[in-house]
Amino acid sequence: MCSFLAKTCNFTRFHQDYFERCLLSVNTPLPIKYGIGEPGYYPGIYLDNFFYGCSNLKYIPGKMFHAYKYTRYSFCSLAGMFSGCTSLKNIPATIFDGLPVVAGMYSYSPASIDSMFNYCSSLGSIPDELFDNEIFDNVTSATNIFRGCTSLRDISSDIFSRFSHSCTSFASAFDNCASLMSVGDLFYGASSCQDFSGVFDGCSKLESISSDLFYGCSSALKFADAFAGCSKLDSIPSRLFNDCVDRNTMSFVRCFQNCIGITSAVPELWNQFPSAAGGACFRNCTNASNYADVPYLWR
Repeated sequence: MCSFLAKTCNFTRFHQDYFERCLLSVNTPLPIKYGIGEPGYYPGIYLDNFFYGCSNLKYIPGKMFHAYKYTRYSFCSLAGMFSGCTSLKNIPATIFDGLPVVAGMYSYSPASIDSMFNYCSSLGSIPDELFDNEIFDNVTSATNIFRGCTSLRDISSDIFSRFSHSCTSFASAFDNCASLMSVGDLFYGASSCQDFSGVFDGCSKLESISSDLFYGCSSALKFADAFAGCSKLDSIPSRLFNDCVDRNTMSFVRCFQNCIGITSAVPELWNQFPSAAGGACFRNCTNASNYADVPYLWR
């Protein structure tokens, strides 16, 4: 909603007190939506797509939104906040510091952080504690959150721990993160998540994944294109999907398509999940030691 900065996105940096001045000035538009006559909106601060398309923005100060602690409103939306900020190289760990969810009638936390850093192609790393704030306690969707971050080299296994229990979708979260080389127990305990479709699609430098990557993901259903195009991946942990308990409606369509670097045996998902959709799951994985055993429909 509040993407007015996108109209003046030639700046490369701004002062830490920029938003404090916004709150004190009668001439600066406030990103506060009161919800009057607008079904589905709560009174609160909406920063969705706020920096969308600010392709020259290189620097973001820490505690950038500290001035909001003086308001009675809480954050309601942060989706797409930095989407398309292609020059942004770093995000300070303190960017969301001091922003507790406001108690009382205007207390709402953002349900979606979809596309927050979508196509921030210069972003090389993410602070481990970036989301370590109670405003993220009830996030339900992180779709596309780091999609197209082609310079992102590594990611902390604890980055999503604050809301892993509540998030239902990490679809395409790291889609086309072409510099990512390994992932640890990133989704450990994500018991509410149903959708991991395309989560690492196009991560062409990904070499290894933890066997506990999806540990405790008991609600997971969708893994279509999850690792498609991960051409440097040389093996798949045999128990990678063991905690996915739904045996009837799973989807592994194109899950490991074009993972041409796999030389060890691929897990026998066709036996583990006999009712799952597995079309082209292992297409072009011809170097796998047990490729001859893969059923035709899973190739």
